[in-house]
Amino acid sequence: MIGDAKKKGAPSQVLKNLPKLKFKKEEDGETSCPICLVDFEEGETVSALACLHKFHDVCVKTWLKTNAICPICRVSLQ
Repeated sequence: MIGDAKKKGAPSQVLKNLPKLKFKKEEDGETSCPICLVDFEEGETVSALACLHKFHDVCVKTWLKTNAICPICRVSLQ
């Protein structure tokens, strides 16, 4: 490998401090996780990014370990 490889994922502090919300079908426009495409269950805990997109916690953390952007709108988390 030539040169230094730069880490592209979000800092671990960002992953640790992701806001958690209870999913409420009647209040939320999103009905499924955009990463895994599985429907959210009523009352399920989901993680939200600053752009307000919601995901299953494990899905978004896996994504953010290699990408420091929202998988939907591409807003940077750094």
